[in-house]
Amino acid sequence: LRMEDNESAVETLAKSVHKKTEGNAFFVLMFLRYLYDERLIQFNFGAMKWIWDDDVVSSTMVMQNVATIMIVRLKQFQEGPQNILKVASCLGASFSTSVVAMVMETLLEKQSRKNSDHNDIASLITSSIDEFKKDGIWEVESESESIWRFSHDQIQSASLELIPSDKRDSFRGKVGNALMKMSTPDLLEEYLFETVSLLNCAMSSMPDDERQALAKMNLRAGLKASKNAAFETAVAYFNSGRELLDYSWKVDHDTMLQLCSGEVNARFVSNEGLDTMNRLIYDVLSQPIPLRDKFKVTEVKVKSALAAGNLQESLDTALEFCRKLGLPTPENKPVSTFIILKEYYRTKRVLGNRDAEQIASLPELSDEQIIMGQEMMRHSTTACLLSQPTLLPILISIMIRSFVKFGISASSCDGFACFGLVLCGLFRELNKGREMTKAVELIFAKRDWKAIKPRTVFICETFVLHWTAPLQASFVPLLEGYRMGLYTGDIDSAGWGLVT
Repeated sequence: LRMEDNESAVETLAKSVHKKTEGNAFFVLMFLRYLYDERLIQFNFGAMKWIWDDDVVSSTMVMQNVATIMIVRLKQFQEGPQNILKVASCLGASFSTSVVAMVMETLLEKQSRKNSDHNDIASLITSSIDEFKKDGIWEVESESESIWRFSHDQIQSASLELIPSDKRDSFRGKVGNALMKMSTPDLLEEYLFETVSLLNCAMSSMPDDERQALAKMNLRAGLKASKNAAFETAVAYFNSGRELLDYSWKVDHDTMLQLCSGEVNARFVSNEGLDTMNRLIYDVLSQPIPLRDKFKVTEVKVKSALAAGNLQESLDTALEFCRKLGLPTPENKPVSTFIILKEYYRTKRVLGNRDAEQIASLPELSDEQIIMGQEMMRHSTTACLLSQPTLLPILISIMIRSFVKFGISASSCDGFACFGLVLCGLFRELNKGREMTKAVELIFAKRDWKAIKPRTVFICETFVLHWTAPLQASFVPLLEGYRMGLYTGDIDSAGWGLVT
């Protein structure tokens, strides 16, 4: 500033700027440029130094905030670059320039512009990128320079503010509609979250047929978010889907069922809105629908009761569901030693001399009803162990006989691991118990059942393998089980593995 003779004045300006920008380099430059554009700081060629009025600068800084100054700066661009910023701000913090061009072209076509304008749009984006890059508004994210991002989230927010508030939701809806119509299936899958979120902004003005279609897209987005363990995001999509159906089962019964089931699970895993979760569970279970359609919410009901410490409720709910399926189901009551021995030898006879390889080679189960029964039995084992321990060997024996008779499913991994627990802990047949863990390892090697692995690893390492292997050998598998549990959303098994 060439103010060596008046450092106190520079210090006053520096403190004012720092207070407003919190030292952010980009904001500092933005403020100084704003002050220069407003002629609040000027270069005096006569004195060959910069001059300003501290009082005026300070009062201006009190009146203006970062967002306002950035909006003023962005409004200095011509209409074309401003439109590019508006579209890009709707697509997120980072975006593809080809997608921006595609959306721009679609929006212009709706304004009766010709398809030949595509070249004009491409050249407009190219020239605008140079301006944005020069001013520090965009920065390149990929080496190919096809993916760009806003240099700061405040710049994205300011770009969004270029859209009048009363037209913002409508504009977002148009961008989302353009993405949906112009995208290939692969591109739509890549931009699914952005597309659905943008369309949701305009849901209030949609006709009924479009609302139903968007509800299905929200279901798709929610399932994808759940698969990626983004359960809080999934809750938002599932809830938006239900809102689009007016929270009614009469509009689209199948989609409503899937939305409710997905939201129940996502709320349970994320521990978000458990009262709403319980209301949805009650709502689904009250519907006159087949029992198989109630499986997912019943599954969450069993797990949530267990998590809340309501062990008997969890166990009763699981056993009652199996009973309604028509599967062999024991009563929730203490069992005598004689019955335990009887069931054990019966199961041992059914297994015969099968080794780990033969067990892992059992055919895969395809009967949906029996798969549900096996899964519900699996969910009941923890509550059974803690509240009705003498019943546990009976449950496990029923599961093993079901695997041999009908075939194996993902639940078989837990089942054989738990049978190893019974063999080692109750009958001290350590080698046979270890054989069960080998069978589990082979099943995992042959099938992609990762979701069940954290729990199975915990059972094997905690209740079976420690009988015949050093305790330190369990550290790495338990830690891996913990990591997989976090990834798959099995927080309980992840926690137990970490504690162990």
